Amino acid sequence: MGMDVLKVLSANGLVALFGLVSSLVLPKILKLEDYAYYQAFLLYLSYVAVFHLGFPTGLSIKYAGGQVEKINRSQYKSEFILQILIPAFFSVIGICIYLYSANAMVLYISFLTVSYCFFGGFLSLLQSWGRFGLYAVLRVLTSGGLLLLPIIYFLIEGRLSADNCIQFYLLVYAIMMIWGLNYNASLIRNAESKKIFSNENFQTGK
Repeated sequence: MGMDVLKVLSANGLVALFGLVSSLVLPKILKLEDYAYYQAFLLYLSYVAVFHLGFPTGLSIKYAGGQVEKINRSQYKSEFILQILIPAFFSVIGICIYLYSANAMVLYISFLTVSYCFFGGFLSLLQSWGRFGLYAVLRVLTSGGLLLLPIIYFLIEGRLSADNCIQFYLLVYAIMMIWGLNYNASLIRNAESKKIFSNENFQTGK
């Protein structure tokens, strides 16, 4: 237990450090309007989690203290599908709004909705299942990628825009989502999914 706490605290410390470095470096290499646009993006992104409707939170509570090897794979497969479908529904709505408004920020947020919600829920489940080491590694890799990729791009190209930073956000979360999907696929492979829109699943989201 002590090592698990140390892993999580170490990861949180590194994430905080990466955030501090980012807040010091990015204002120096981005133009003022680009930095303002990027900060607006981060503000809007902070609200994206509402689009999972609390379902991953319910799953984290349901599986808290359990072992991933002992989960009901058929039930979890239906829950896993819902973790994708719920934010995907709002993502499609966002893309439709973009087609009407041609607002690039709406498109960015729409594209990130699924990966951001899914990966956040996946990290919570890792904690519920006691996979603290993996949780810590993924958090550090995500935050490290979001910090280093823009800096490396600036060092190579000599320029950096808000769009570049946001595109790196999309890339990092796409990679993390693919990894999370692969991890989940290993859990539910060959399992027959229970009914997706079931009372049990709706109770989980409350």
